[in-house]
Amino acid sequence: MEKEQKEECKANTDIKVENKEDETKEKISCCGNSTNEEKESSQCNDCGLCKYVPDNIPLYGPYSIRGLEPGETYYYCTCGKTTGQQPLCDQKSCIGTKFTPTPFQLKKKQTIQLLCGCRYSGRPPFCDGIHSRIPFNPQNPPCVCKKEETCKKAADW
Repeated sequence: MEKEQKEECKANTDIKVENKEDETKEKISCCGNSTNEEKESSQCNDCGLCKYVPDNIPLYGPYSIRGLEPGETYYYCTCGKTTGQQPLCDQKSCIGTKFTPTPFQLKKKQTIQLLCGCRYSGRPPFCDGIHSRIPFNPQNPPCVCKKEETCKKAADW
């Protein structure tokens, strides 16, 4: 019974990402009821990269995505567990994890977008080719700001 409730709840969950000056928070509403559950964004406020090692790296290369429209908000999956069209977040798979989806909008119409599959791009959600330099099953997160005084992106490795 509890599993059925959890699945129903997951199907009716909406995630709102709020960006403030120095921090990003995620508000979750479930089955039409807003909760007070807030979690800190998984993106670094300094460099914009994920602060955690992805749970799953579904593709060590770019995804070729068609049909994205400029001005519409899309959510990039940072955990790698989304069950929908990778790498776009289904906004359900990250519930209960430390990961938050990254909202993005396109500035202009383009036939194909190359979106990062390895989750280590220096300019998420777009692929920058870093997948050719990261090891399989990396142990370090994309953001290394907390390890050094200056912000250093994975692309600088």
